[in-house]
Amino acid sequence: MDRILLAFDGSPSAWEGLDKAAHLVQLSGAALGVVYVAPAPGLDEEADPLSAARLALQVRGIEVTTFAAFGEPVEQIRRLALDGDFDTIILGSRPRGSLRRLVDGSISLRLAADAPVTVIVARSD
Repeated sequence: MDRILLAFDGSPSAWEGLDKAAHLVQLSGAALGVVYVAPAPGLDEEADPLSAARLALQVRGIEVTTFAAFGEPVEQIRRLALDGDFDTIILGSRPRGSLRRLVDGSISLRLAADAPVTVIVARSD
C-alpha cells in the first residue's frame, strides 16, 4: 500500500473512513489523497469537506493532497484512482434500508465491484 485515496464527503460514515485511512497511513507511511465529489461546481468554502478532512489529518501529523471532482461519484473516484496511480481506495459505508440500496445502489458496493484497485469500506461499530 503506497498511495491511498480517501473518498470523503463530510458525512459520519466518511469520518469513519478518514479514521481508517489515517491509521493505515501511520502504519504504512503511504501517501494520502482525499477526494470530494460534488454533483456540480461551486463549493461553499466554509462547508468544504476537503478543508475539514485536511485539518483533521494535519492535526494527526499526516500530509494530504486534496482533489475536488464533479459528477457521478463512482465514476470520478475510479478515474482519480487510475489517473493518480492510487493502489487503495477507502470510504465509509452509509447505512441504508435494503429497498433504498436496491433502488439507488451503493457507492461503496459499486466501487468494491468495479474499482481497478483494492477498496476498503470502513464501517462504524
